[in-house]
Amino acid sequence: MKKLLIIILTVAILLSTIALVGCKEDENNIYGIIVSKPPDKVNYYAGETLDISGCEILVKTRDRNDYTVKVTPQMVSGFSSALGNHTLTITYTVNQTAFVTTQTITVTTRKAKSATITQNPTNTTFVEGQTIDLSGLIAEVKFSDNSIQDRPFSAFTLNKTVAEMGLTEVELKLDNAKITVPITVIQKKLVGLRITKMPDKTVYTEGECFNPEGMVVYTLYNDGELGNIITYEVINKDTPLVASQSFVTIKNKYSSEFTVDVPITVNANSIDCITLNTSHIRTDYLVGTIPDFENIQAEIKFTSGETKTVGVDSLLFNIPLNEPLSEGVKTVVVKYKYATNSDIEASFDITVSKDKKPISIKVTITSSFISTYADGDTISLIGLEVAIIFNDGNEVWAIYGEEVNSTLDGFTYTLTADSQNPFIEFKLGELSERIEITVKE
Repeated sequence: MKKLLIIILTVAILLSTIALVGCKEDENNIYGIIVSKPPDKVNYYAGETLDISGCEILVKTRDRNDYTVKVTPQMVSGFSSALGNHTLTITYTVNQTAFVTTQTITVTTRKAKSATITQNPTNTTFVEGQTIDLSGLIAEVKFSDNSIQDRPFSAFTLNKTVAEMGLTEVELKLDNAKITVPITVIQKKLVGLRITKMPDKTVYTEGECFNPEGMVVYTLYNDGELGNIITYEVINKDTPLVASQSFVTIKNKYSSEFTVDVPITVNANSIDCITLNTSHIRTDYLVGTIPDFENIQAEIKFTSGETKTVGVDSLLFNIPLNEPLSEGVKTVVVKYKYATNSDIEASFDITVSKDKKPISIKVTITSSFISTYADGDTISLIGLEVAIIFNDGNEVWAIYGEEVNSTLDGFTYTLTADSQNPFIEFKLGELSERIEITVKE
């Protein structure tokens, strides 16, 4: 009998427990929820995320068998990290029936307490009147919640925003944190020139001269500000361009203090041949004298079919033109200066002797020269100037103003007009030079 009683009591207790569990999950038995334990964190700083740790709700039931539930982040909505007071909505759902309660949180701004520079600004030198920009600066900031974070220059406010002469430091402030940065302020002044519009032509073929038409140039201050438009001139403006050249230099026409380079492209020339005319240059020299190619001319034929005649300034020589010559026969190789990628060349020989000797006779005819005679007339020397050129480059006069230089041994000239030979010939040893005249029979 006693055993039967124990069995009956056990069954009754089990049935009662099952009934209670069923009530907890019966939405009809629940009539509301309240926050029984607020979350551990109800005060936030701007930018922080939700932390619902520690929060519990009490589920109220009609049969008075209330129970608690731990709140999870999935049950919470309405969180904001913006400044101010915010209401969190907590939702507890049973069998698709939602029960709602709320919890208030406050979001405030945490204050910076102190700061230390960990990375210096890119620039600390400014021109007077220039905006102070300390970009690149990074500071380690400690906040009122004892958190530590890096902040850039843009997070701070400056006590001075414009550079002034005499200013040696500026103060940066973030809430209660302050840092001081030493700066240097220099006087505003002109420091150069700036091209604001490139010339119309920037691509050339070597041998052409630079054309600045269309270019606009300003003066430039040390803070980057532009001054006035200037009148400029090209340095070496008449010098032909070469293929290796990547710029020309210009300056203020009225000042040589500043210059600026103008970038250009110079394409190489292509030539077919060089033809030399050496009939009017010296080919005989005395040892120790300097080459004299001033009268040389060269005809350049380009692959395009164009031809041009150039002088010594447009030619390159295989021997130095400013060094004394040594004895011997030398081959002078000539190239066109403005076809630097070409191996086309021409050449001629010069003779360098140890002994001084005459090498040519130069005749100059003036307006008073009488060029018409009768056969057998005596020739007048009026209006004739005759000189003997020596291999050392010097000239010695032979005839000047009807006077003949008697110290020139062997110098002769035609004395009588001859209709069979209508010329006047001047001779010195093997040298000879003639000028034509008219002789009437």
